[in-house]
Amino acid sequence: MTNLIKRIRRPVVAGFSLVILLGAGCRTDRYAQEKSLDKAVAEFEAATRVNPRQVGAWTVLGMLHKQRGEYEKAKQACQRALEIDPNAGLAANNLAWLYCEQGGDLDAALDLARRARQALPESPVVSDTLGWIYYKRQLYDSAAPLLHEAVRSEPKNGEWRFHLAASKKEQAKSELNAARLRKREDVQKVIGQLSKT
Repeated sequence: MTNLIKRIRRPVVAGFSLVILLGAGCRTDRYAQEKSLDKAVAEFEAATRVNPRQVGAWTVLGMLHKQRGEYEKAKQACQRALEIDPNAGLAANNLAWLYCEQGGDLDAALDLARRARQALPESPVVSDTLGWIYYKRQLYDSAAPLLHEAVRSEPKNGEWRFHLAASKKEQAKSELNAARLRKREDVQKVIGQLSKT
């Protein structure tokens, strides 16, 4: 643990220590594979006590809580990261996802996802989150390009493929309903014209 804390004390780049930027995702995955999420949470909680202003440590702690199904703790950790740095893209993205998926405020989720997109414009994770929030808000035309962007970057990601397919399905249904409505209006116009003659 002391090795982790030493690495987190290194200078930060845009609010994240180099170890967080380069290896936190792999580290959290490793902990999950080793079924030692408790150990990881303990390490990152200790890191936040040593350096309570470390955005990256709070962000990873939120990710770990999410993996453990502790959604309120995950939200709190992401909120703490955003209190320190309101432009922390990964924390904003993760909190947006939690709001979206855990029955939170979709308006707040959308605002957070847009902030994440500004901070991390090339991130497929952020594209998926923002696209999925647009989907949940029934803005399918806005959702599809973002979800397509995410899938294009990681074609084997099943969750992202599902999001894209769901969005395209709803987009097609909307287009079909609009076409049916236009057809119905056209028929009513013809009937109206025939009744006048």
